Amino acid sequence: WKLESCWDVAIFARQKTYIEHVTHEDLKEVCRETDLHNLFIWMSNIKSLDGIEQAENMESLFLESLKSLTDVSAIENIAPSLKVLIINSCPKLKDFSFLHLLPRPGA
Repeated sequence: WKLESCWDVAIFARQKTYIEHVTHEDLKEVCRETDLHNLFIWMSNIKSLDGIEQAENMESLFLESLKSLTDVSAIENIAPSLKVLIINSCPKLKDFSFLHLLPRPGA
């Protein structure tokens, strides 16, 4: 399944969206096109999560092997609905100040 040039691969299964090789530097196009609850992004060249605030019902966000990702400050806009956040192998990501905005487990 392909949506214009926003991403190369997107697999929809069990209400999760898996995105590989995002061709934009942010998520403005990706998050505008569908009602996302669970998003898994890996091996893409995105630099920021700008646009993710459009996914107001985001519950799970998985960021894997994103070598260009430097800015995840947009997570603060979805923090109230976010239940799961996993960040792995994002070497340029240095600012985790948004973490205090996430709900505490069991709260």
